Order: sequence, then structure tokens, then C-alpha cells
Amino acid sequence: MDAAVQAQGDALFTTKAPPVSPEVASRFAQDHFGVAGVARPLTSERDQNFHLQSVDGAQYVLKVANPAEDAAVLDFQNRALEHLAADDPELPTPRLVRARDGAATRLLTCPDAPPR
Repeated sequence: MDAAVQAQGDALFTTKAPPVSPEVASRFAQDHFGVAGVARPLTSERDQNFHLQSVDGAQYVLKVANPAEDAAVLDFQNRALEHLAADDPELPTPRLVRARDGAATRLLTCPDAPPR
């Protein structure tokens, strides 16, 4: 295995999840995705995820990816969700909610996060 690939894989399990508060997550979801609601932390192996209960009763998961995660992996995950939704709209799987500008992801800068 290539040393750079091994180092990146190791970083995924040694880099801490982003330090995001529920309040910051709620504000981020509102500002960038148009989802107004209350965020509650979810357990995750290496990301910081939140359950969002919107004011209209809809439920979402906001994923704040680990800074060591390869952007290509996140893109793959998003494309897989979109493929499932297009291939079988009745399949009960999570649906990707795009940002207000149509982007699949948004960068969240955390002031307390260690530098990359």
C-alpha cells in the first residue's frame, strides 16, 4: 500500500470529530440548507452528526465530516444517495438535501478546530 494512502487512512481514525455545537449546527442548517430546527448530537465513529427536527416536523441528519475525510469519499456517498433516490423513489433511504445554491456539500469552519 502506498505510504500516502496509508497515512490518510490512519488520519481518519486519529483526527478528532469536528467540534461543532448543536447551536452552530442548527444555524448552519438554516443558513445554508434552509432547514430551520433543533439539532441534537448523534453518535458517530469519526464525524460529528446531528439529528435535526425541523419546525415543520420533518427530520434530517446533518453530517459534519471529519476534516481528514477525502472529498472524493464524500462525493461518492452523496452520489450513491442520489442514485438510490432516482432509481427507486419509494425505497426508504436517506435523501440528500442540497444547499440553497445547489451544492451537495458546504464547508463549515469551526473556530476551535485544529488546523489542517
